[in-house]
Amino acid sequence: MRITLQQLTVITLVLFMPTANADLRSDLEEIVKQEHIPAVAWVIKRPGEAAVISTIGSNVTEKTPFRFGSITKSFTAIALLKAAESKGLPLSTPLDQVIPAREFSNSFKEPVRLMGLVALTAGHTDIGFDAFNDNTAYPLTDALRGNRDVLASRWPPGLLHSYSNAIPGLSERVIEVLTGKSYASALKDLLFSPLDFNEATFDNVALLPGGFRADGTTAIPYWNMTFKAFGGLNLSM
Repeated sequence: MRITLQQLTVITLVLFMPTANADLRSDLEEIVKQEHIPAVAWVIKRPGEAAVISTIGSNVTEKTPFRFGSITKSFTAIALLKAAESKGLPLSTPLDQVIPAREFSNSFKEPVRLMGLVALTAGHTDIGFDAFNDNTAYPLTDALRGNRDVLASRWPPGLLHSYSNAIPGLSERVIEVLTGKSYASALKDLLFSPLDFNEATFDNVALLPGGFRADGTTAIPYWNMTFKAFGGLNLSM
């Protein structure tokens, strides 16, 4: 098994494939050395076997929290499904029946539906560079308002999938409306507590590995995502 990765700070891998743990570790150790990566954690899960958890890095253990990045979107989608189910809402429900239509834009006949948020088929593009580069921890309402231009359907909703970090912001809003709780509290109740993920958080926590910019030397402070729902989850293996 050969892996090539460049300019990564922290890698979180969950592998569902037959592979030799020793071979994987050898490859990752080489990458960590070459790319000066401060910490790596991975899980190997084979059917019918207990998960194998391994880490590389100074003072890193399986209890060390990692930023899960865009895997957060999967948790967001599941939480939205559970929140909608709790209210008896089918995924065909138009979004403007849950949140005010002024919070997004759609000039097409086909409405944006809850399914469009889960499947990233709402017709929205991605957030811009300025939003990615802004480390301000905005309240959700302000983050939605500040990214209003990309919360607009550029093509008919449901037509095609488009990877977007804007759409999860609307999912975050829907989850809060349907549960009456903050996004973080809702995910704790809907997912993390039932799964016994008691250390899951969207806040900066002790021992969270830091990172560096592309030069490999400039430290990056804790990074606040524009929307927690697209990449803000911190969780141990």
